[in-house]
Amino acid sequence: MKVWISGIVHGSRMDGGLHGQEYRERIRQALAVRYHDVVLASPGTVEAGAAEDEEAVFFRQIGEVIAADVLVAYLPEASMGASIEMWEAWKNSRPIITISPLSGAWTVRFLSSLVVPDLDSFEARVADGSLDRFLLDRYERPRQSR
Repeated sequence: MKVWISGIVHGSRMDGGLHGQEYRERIRQALAVRYHDVVLASPGTVEAGAAEDEEAVFFRQIGEVIAADVLVAYLPEASMGASIEMWEAWKNSRPIITISPLSGAWTVRFLSSLVVPDLDSFEARVADGSLDRFLLDRYERPRQSR
């Protein structure tokens, strides 16, 4: 099973700076502990080659979203890139787990399979098995005893 980790990078920053990306590691660690066979991917794992431009990277990442089984989106505030990734995942019938206090925003509200308000809530849901129906039931078949 492949999970794409989406989230805020630039957001609405006008200075060209980046938001902290620590959330990607927290999401990765939470999922890896419970789901041992999960493949985790995110923009940090799909790097540009020396000759690639930003446009090529953007479209390659969208391809990675479509190839994933599940999308986990971290949106403490609005993000155009993450919204596009959510749209593409939704169009391709992928479950979307959104970590965001913006539960009233249309993109979050209409495209998400599940919304949790923050990273602590997400980690608790992973640990207690609440996300199994999104991350296991759809993609893993029970093993048959021989």
